[in-house]
Amino acid sequence: MNLVHLLLRSARWLPDRPALALGKKPVRTYREMASRVSRISSALRSRFGLHPAERVALAMKNCVEFYEILFACWHAGLTAVPMNAKLHPKEFAYILEDSGAKLCFVSPDLASAVPSGIAPKEAMGDTEAAPADVDPNDVAWLFYTSGTTGVPKGAMLTHRNMLFQTHAYFADIDKLNPGDTALHPAPLSHGSGLYGLPHFAVGAVNVKSGELRYFDSREGALGLDEVMASGALPPGFPAIRVDGEAYWDGGLYSNTPLEAVLDDSPRRDSLIFGVNVWQPTGHEPESLWQVMGREKDIRYASRDDSNIARQKQIHRLRHVIRELSKKLPAQTQATPECRGLASWGCGTTMHVVRLLAPALDGEDYLKDLDFSASGIEFRCEAGFTDARSMIERAPWEQPIDPMEGVIVHELSARKGD
Repeated sequence: MNLVHLLLRSARWLPDRPALALGKKPVRTYREMASRVSRISSALRSRFGLHPAERVALAMKNCVEFYEILFACWHAGLTAVPMNAKLHPKEFAYILEDSGAKLCFVSPDLASAVPSGIAPKEAMGDTEAAPADVDPNDVAWLFYTSGTTGVPKGAMLTHRNMLFQTHAYFADIDKLNPGDTALHPAPLSHGSGLYGLPHFAVGAVNVKSGELRYFDSREGALGLDEVMASGALPPGFPAIRVDGEAYWDGGLYSNTPLEAVLDDSPRRDSLIFGVNVWQPTGHEPESLWQVMGREKDIRYASRDDSNIARQKQIHRLRHVIRELSKKLPAQTQATPECRGLASWGCGTTMHVVRLLAPALDGEDYLKDLDFSASGIEFRCEAGFTDARSMIERAPWEQPIDPMEGVIVHELSARKGD
């Protein structure tokens, strides 16, 4: 339940949409912001030696870097301590001491008020990092009051508190759509900063909208309803309601959600086992019933083939971008424009192991609705046998072309296995 996944999810699904703007000028896309947040997070842990739950203060006027530092703190499992930019130097000093902040980021116009602070530009790392695992009750934001009746006091807002606040915004205040804009004339260190979270937050199929939704345990707890919705295939099963909306099995939209894994952020070297009940090869049908079954096999198996072909092309282009950026002069590589373009590249390798289920004697057009004890037992045994065979072969340990980002290892009748 790390709040940073509100940003990372939007970066996966809306990578080129503007995330931050100065006035009318967009300055960060969601892809760019997520990449910068990950690199700052990496620096917080490696360069500055910060550990989970330690506190980082922000003495910054409203600026693009504020949200980047804020999300980077959560990405690294740290607690953010935003401070009102209009405080007196003595008030800054009090909060820094009271909170026990290990580090303080200061915008240039406040450097004299917080001489121990460092500029946000000093926080940028060279590599991306995986987001930290946090407990829902870990403190995300130490929210200092104004101190009207005494000294400021730090209210502890947990990841659970702030995620609930984000959901409550949608339920009680307003609905948001991608492309909506929030104007922040008030300090981001106070309530205005909290109101920004729902905008960063805005794959089962929504029955009414037809949109794919992935239930992700990193973004919230998964219960029985989410599990049932992921298998509610019509017409055999009714839609399952989650958060008030009715959902069917996501296979109606895409029975190959592999892209959700390959497009995850940050990308990392992976070994992925994928199981498909649809065989691309088969016998020539001799009846209309067999025609319907064979047509269904081809339709769904071809989705998987085309999806993987697209991912292979995309990941190869990412490797090409990485290699091309290395050939540029160091001075050119350091420019914001070049770094933004280079962020499209990566050097990760994804090994995809495809296990295509063998055909059952007598199976037909309705095989995806076969939940008989014998059918389930046969498929479990076949899957276990095939998976063990692939693990024994371990083809992912063999030398590969370094320019290939996605390598497919298949065990099926098509390969003569």
